[in-house]
Amino acid sequence: VASIAPRRACARSLLSETIAFGMWARSWKWGVPCAIALSVVLGPTLAKHDPSCAATRSGTDTAGLDSALFQVRTLASKIEVVGEGLDVDPESSSAIQSGDSIYLKSHVGHFVTVMADGRVHAEWNHRGEWEKLLIERADGAPGAISPGTAVFLTSWNLKRITVEGTAVHAKWDHRGEWQKLTIERNGGEGPILEGDEVFFKGWAGNYIDVNYIDTMHYMDANVTSPIGGVQARWSNRRDCHGLTIERVLATGVEQ
Repeated sequence: VASIAPRRACARSLLSETIAFGMWARSWKWGVPCAIALSVVLGPTLAKHDPSCAATRSGTDTAGLDSALFQVRTLASKIEVVGEGLDVDPESSSAIQSGDSIYLKSHVGHFVTVMADGRVHAEWNHRGEWEKLLIERADGAPGAISPGTAVFLTSWNLKRITVEGTAVHAKWDHRGEWQKLTIERNGGEGPILEGDEVFFKGWAGNYIDVNYIDTMHYMDANVTSPIGGVQARWSNRRDCHGLTIERVLATGVEQ
């Protein structure tokens, strides 16, 4: 979707192109419901944009459009899974699936957040658009996500969580090694479940962590990081690495 929707695209053209993508990607059988779903999601946002296709819109003005496209991507992933005729075991309905929209809550109750400039932090306890992340298997396969699976995390602005050295940001839409994160869990068999505490390991072997200096008395004295800062500093798992995974409510009404 990101490749056919440049940030300065005309809203009207974007709608037609997105529907065309849905028709092409899902075949006629699933293309029709996909197109309808995309139209419903994009409609309210497109109504707020000038149909004259002005090319001078700022990044802030297009934030709503990016958020709508994030929802489109989630819907498309869901429709693809249904279209392939996958059967979901009722007992595993809490399993996190590739294509789910999730929140990641830190050990002190704040959520991983992606700002408009791509900065990633966990300073707030909000469950809003900027906290939503799309989790996908890096191999492109549908279905449940299990410990040890490589995944991508895509933010509301269609950029992916990236580990660059020890820094963590969401400034690029790449699907490369720096965007691949291995999801892990402490013990237990079977897929990752909603409510599990999980850990994300970057390409260099370091785990994504959230810094709260008042709860990290063991932190190295020479390490400086803002409160709520998200980074990938250590290869051994600590309390600050654990993130509780929550699924976004299907109704879109957050608590």
